[in-house]
Amino acid sequence: KIQNYYKSIVANGLLSILSDESLCNIRVMIIQALVSTLSNPKNATLSYFDRFINKLLKIFETASTAEIKQYIPLYCSLI
Repeated sequence: KIQNYYKSIVANGLLSILSDESLCNIRVMIIQALVSTLSNPKNATLSYFDRFINKLLKIFETASTAEIKQYIPLYCSLI
């Protein structure tokens, strides 16, 4: 399905941006966009969903309490 193809392209781009440590000031917006893109994942986007969750959990390990308070509701909306 073409919609899943577009979601895959968007997710891949957003994951690349999320991995760039120099862009940590826009991290919340990137995570919001990924949550929106990857909610209710289908087979075509499951690998991106897994990569996103792994990256998000790594971000939690080094995030401040204030950052975690922003990320937790986004994370919970995925599960």
